[in-house]
Amino acid sequence: MKTQRILLSVAAPFAHAVSKLSEKKRKYIAVVSMFFVFCLFFFTLTKLAPYRYPFFASCFLLAVITIIYLQTPLYAIRWKKSCVFLWAAMCVFMLQAAFRLSSDYFAEALMLTIILPLWFLFWNNREDASLFRVLSWGCIISFILVIVVDIFLFPAGSGIRVYNGFLLSAMGAGEYYAVVFPCLLIEVFRLRSLREKRSLLIVLIGICVALCFYSGSRAGQVAIIVSFLCTSVLYLINHRNEWKKRVLMNILPVLLSIIICIPCALYLFQARTIVADLFPKPSTVEPAVTPGITPGVTPEITPEVTPGTEQTDENSQKPNVNFILERNWNRFFSPSKTQSLDRFSSGRLSIWKGYLQHLNLLGHDFHQRFEVDHNVTFTTAHMTHLEYAYRYGIPCALLFLAYNIIAGIGAIRYALRSGKEEDYMLLPIAVTLCYGAVSVCISLSFGVGHVLSLYYGLIQTPLILSHRLSEQKFAPVSKKQSEIL
Repeated sequence: MKTQRILLSVAAPFAHAVSKLSEKKRKYIAVVSMFFVFCLFFFTLTKLAPYRYPFFASCFLLAVITIIYLQTPLYAIRWKKSCVFLWAAMCVFMLQAAFRLSSDYFAEALMLTIILPLWFLFWNNREDASLFRVLSWGCIISFILVIVVDIFLFPAGSGIRVYNGFLLSAMGAGEYYAVVFPCLLIEVFRLRSLREKRSLLIVLIGICVALCFYSGSRAGQVAIIVSFLCTSVLYLINHRNEWKKRVLMNILPVLLSIIICIPCALYLFQARTIVADLFPKPSTVEPAVTPGITPGVTPEITPEVTPGTEQTDENSQKPNVNFILERNWNRFFSPSKTQSLDRFSSGRLSIWKGYLQHLNLLGHDFHQRFEVDHNVTFTTAHMTHLEYAYRYGIPCALLFLAYNIIAGIGAIRYALRSGKEEDYMLLPIAVTLCYGAVSVCISLSFGVGHVLSLYYGLIQTPLILSHRLSEQKFAPVSKKQSEIL
C-alpha cells in the first residue's frame, strides 16, 4: 500500500496538468499513440533495427497513453491475490533467467514486472470503457492503413500462392488479424443503429477475415472462428430477451460480409496489377539481333519439357480464390493419405518433442538452441507455454498456464456481468480466446514484437483488480495530496 501511495504522489502533478485538456483531445492523443504502437509492430517485422529500439519506443507511447488519461482524484487499488501471486512468481523466474542466462530476456521481464503493473495501477481511476475504446480504435485505424498500403504498394500479383501483403509472413499476418478481428467485432456489437460507421466496420470485418484466409495462417483462422462463435454466444446470452433482433442486426450482417469478402476482396488487392495489365507500357528497347535470325520474324521454338513435369497455364499461377479455398480446405480437413501427422502440423510435433526433451527448472540461454531433425535448428518452440518452459523453466510455464486459466474464467465472468460498461465487456474474452488459439501454434512474448500478447496484457486491467479502495472510503493519497488534486 505504501508503494502505491508513493507512485500516486508522483503521478499527481501529471494528473493535475492533463486535467486541463478536454476529453476529446485526450482521447485523440491516446488513440494516435496506440496507432503508433502498431506501426512499431510493423517495423519489428522488417527486422531493420535491434528490438530494443521499438521496445523502448512502445514503452514511451504506453506511458503517454497512461499519463494523458490520468484523472483526479487518484485512488489506490486492491489486487486479486491469486492473480498477483501467479504474476509475481512468474516474474521472479523471468528475472533470474535474465540476470543468469541472457540479457535478451530483460525486455519481456521489464514489461511484466514494471510496465504492465504501472498500467494497471494508473488506469484504475478510469472506466474500463475508456481503456477499451483506445485499444479498439488504435487497432482499427492501423488496419485501415494496412489495407491502403497493401492495395498500392503490395498488390497481389501473379506467381503467388498466398497473400500476406506487407506483413511478410503468415505467422505475423495471422497474429495481427487475430487482434484486429475482436476489436472490429466488439465495435459492431456495441453500435445499435445502421449508421455509416457501423456499415464500414462490417465491411472491414469481412476484409479482415478474407486477408487472414488469403495468408494461409491456420492459427489466425482458428482464432477468428473460435472468437467469433464464443463471443457471439455470450453476446446473445446477455441479450437473450431480444436475441432474434441481435442476430438480424449484428451477427447476420457480419456473416454476410465475410461470405461476400472472401471471394471478392482479392480483386481489391489485385487492382493495381489489373490496371497495369490494361495499360502496358510501350517497350523502348530495340530488340537484339541474334545471328542467323531474321529481324521481324519470330522463330518457332519448341520448349524443353523436363521428364515428370507438366506444363501449366499462365493463369494458373495467378492467385485465385478457388486455389486458396482448396489449399486451406486440404490443410485443415483433407490431408493426403501418405501425409503424417507431423507433416500436417507443419513439423510442429517434431519441434515440440525436441523441446520437451530439453526442458529444465531454470531455463536456457536465449541463443542456446538445438537441432530438431536433419540438422535443422528452430529458434522458437512454436508454442507459447513450451517456449516459456524452455526460456524460463518449467515452473514459470506452469505459473503462466495457471494465470491464463484464471484470467480466462475472469474474462467470462466479466463478459456476463451487466453495468454501464456493457458496450466493451466482451472485448477481454474475445482477445483472450484469440490469444489462446494463436499461442498453441506460435511462440508469443509480451512486447511490441507480438502485438497480440501486448493486447492480452493490456486487457487484463479489469481482471487483475479486485476493486478500488475508494469504495472502502480510503483517502486518495494523503490529505495534502488530496488538496492538490
